Amino acid sequence: MDNEQLTEENDEVSVHVCGKYTLIVTNAVLHSMRQGDRIYVNWHSDVKGIKKNDARFCLNSQLVCFVQNKLNSMESSEFDHGYRLEGYTRIISKSGNGQKITLYAHPFFQGREWYDWVYVHFEEINASGETIENHYPARILGFVTLNGVTEAVIHCSEKPVHWSDLEGNFLVRTKLGQNSDISIVSVPLSSLVHPLCAVPDYGSYKTSFILVLPKRNWSRYFGNKISE
Repeated sequence: MDNEQLTEENDEVSVHVCGKYTLIVTNAVLHSMRQGDRIYVNWHSDVKGIKKNDARFCLNSQLVCFVQNKLNSMESSEFDHGYRLEGYTRIISKSGNGQKITLYAHPFFQGREWYDWVYVHFEEINASGETIENHYPARILGFVTLNGVTEAVIHCSEKPVHWSDLEGNFLVRTKLGQNSDISIVSVPLSSLVHPLCAVPDYGSYKTSFILVLPKRNWSRYFGNKISE
């Protein structure tokens, strides 16, 4: 099936995953990943096979590198008969309070690549050894199932962004991390808090973006400005 349903956090979050694709990873395919070759997948909605050999529908190169690093830790015998990798291009999640979000990570959708940005919740250990909560803006690279668990693969910003900063300033600059070993990670689908609007910071670094306060918060922002 192209659409499936997952459940996380004791049924508090229900997640529908859509846009399913599969890849049978053999040792030859794994070698192609290491070489940086284009990786073609089998799209389950592609009944006529139009996407199968179309380079526009190849997996994102950063996603391929992440998956390849994960597969490298497995025994080579796992790939003798092909390791089945499953992925998705869209999730629709609904929380217990009725909040619904839709997120895309698609190499070619409506005539262009489409990789949504999202606000991601992390628990980190600070210098004192204490567990602290932080939120990082991130670009979604894909949704993949590895070892029976479906997670989001994301490219995180170098530093966390406090929501109060975005609420107070309307625009906040952020920069994606350049060390892929640190900045490109997989996270539970339940850690994706809500979508973000991010536009390229033209004239700056390629990895620099400007976050825009979501439209649903504009009335409060401008109302506060009028009251000042």
